[in-house]
Amino acid sequence: MKTPIPQTAKIRPKRLNKSVFNKSKKSVDKFIKHVRLKGVKDKNPNDRLEILQAKYEQDIRTKESELATLRAKLATLRTLAQESEKLANPESEPDKYATWGLTQTILDAVERLKGVSAYGANTSQIRDYMIASGFRLSEENPHNFSVAVAVTLQRLKTQGRVKLVSLNGNNFWKPA
Repeated sequence: MKTPIPQTAKIRPKRLNKSVFNKSKKSVDKFIKHVRLKGVKDKNPNDRLEILQAKYEQDIRTKESELATLRAKLATLRTLAQESEKLANPESEPDKYATWGLTQTILDAVERLKGVSAYGANTSQIRDYMIASGFRLSEENPHNFSVAVAVTLQRLKTQGRVKLVSLNGNNFWKPA
């Protein structure tokens, strides 16, 4: 009489029957079909991967070229924005601040704008006046210009060179 084999010994998980290599080859083949490269079917998987790598490297170079073009266009737009600020404010002296430093320009702008209101000028008025008078924005981080003006005003307040007047949640800057 035969000894019965326990039921658990007969059942083997299906995942152990397939080889890892076959799975990876199948996934590469599926990827190749997904990308739909012409004339690649008869090549081995390593050649296929090299072709895909070369294709994607070319795509990256193309996108980097497009990015450089967009950056150049953005720089042109910023220059045009500065020029339009100058034209919109005819009372400003053109390019007065072109060679000045940030701190010196802010101090001069605060002095000139002290009569804008009874309390002085706010940060955005100072920033706009600086741009209209020819202050050159940094090419690398022009979006940080407003922050740089606000931080410099706070530093000048700490040094006692400007005064801060707060009224109804609005901050106004005056010369010390």
